Amino acid sequence: MYCPEIETEEKDLYWLFRFMVDVKYQKQGIGRAALELALGEISKNNCRKINIIYSPKNSVAAKLYETFGFQQVGIAEDGDIIVQKRVNNMTTA
Repeated sequence: MYCPEIETEEKDLYWLFRFMVDVKYQKQGIGRAALELALGEISKNNCRKINIIYSPKNSVAAKLYETFGFQQVGIAEDGDIIVQKRVNNMTTA
């Protein structure tokens, strides 16, 4: 699930929400492949930045997002980590 930023003037920012892989399918490369496809699709929308939020307890997600070039940009009100990737010429990984 993804959408453009609607609460600020950042028209080039998209959010990727609810990026999950069922536990019985984890550690098979499905998350990596799905994230690559999702980022490619989002990048087609004239966006320059993509944000993802994840629980600070989820070290697997942290490592995955880092390998895709996401960097921490903040902490949500509930304590979740906000990471961001800048997108240039629809490059995702």
